[in-house]
Amino acid sequence: MLVGLTIYIGVVIGLVFCKFLWLADILMFFGGIGETGRYYVAYVYVVEFMPIKYQDATGLYLFMVFGFTMTFIALQFWFFCSYWQINAAYALFFAVLSLILILVWLPESPRYCYGKKQFDKCRVIMERMSKMNINKKITFEFDNECEDLDQMTKIQD
Repeated sequence: MLVGLTIYIGVVIGLVFCKFLWLADILMFFGGIGETGRYYVAYVYVVEFMPIKYQDATGLYLFMVFGFTMTFIALQFWFFCSYWQINAAYALFFAVLSLILILVWLPESPRYCYGKKQFDKCRVIMERMSKMNINKKITFEFDNECEDLDQMTKIQD
């Protein structure tokens, strides 16, 4: 998500200062790659952090907001103001705001930490999620953690 967001910010800044059509085409290509990374990774993150009963609705709302936003931008450009730099300024503002919020607030994915056997980090993230979602702290224990500790002990002996 950070890579896609960073690519997107670079593309928007590059397009504002771009003077060549061939360069704009290349930037738009990379902008498409950045968009894919931003929206689909954001979808996975948003759904993962939601309680199970809200996951389907949250995913649907996320894509509806994306669709309505793209429609609004097209209608705004078509009917009200044909200066694309205004939309670029909005896009840049929200992209930088998103980047700051991600860096400050959003933790690593607990699935990623679990897969990398970073159980302590995964536990902290899961406890934070449980406190946010159900307003109480739940202690998490992982089955693989005990097996991995036993294996590490055997290797060290």
